Amino acid sequence: MQAGSLYLNALGDAQYNECSKGVADMSQEKVDLKKEQKKNRKKLNRKAKIQRITATVCSVVVLLAACGWIGYSAYKTYEQSKAEAESAEAPTYTPVDLTAISDYVSTLNSEENSEE
Repeated sequence: MQAGSLYLNALGDAQYNECSKGVADMSQEKVDLKKEQKKNRKKLNRKAKIQRITATVCSVVVLLAACGWIGYSAYKTYEQSKAEAESAEAPTYTPVDLTAISDYVSTLNSEENSEE
């Protein structure tokens, strides 16, 4: 575009406008942008809707995964503590051979009896 622009006045005559290039271009860019948005409004709305749905679905999947992980960890911890409690309740017996002690005590008793 040139420094000014050509426009029609109220009577329909072509006149030359001496406005700055930046203001005219900015206004024209806005008009073009609005036309483009109006022309593609259905596409843009559909794209925005798809993005919203995708974001929602992804958020739900992440939240479900986090809840599942927390639940599994809690269940695993519960089962481990349950198994440890069961093993602590049931005492384990280890057989011990006490014959040597019994023999020793009996010899002491026999010595006491012999001294009397």
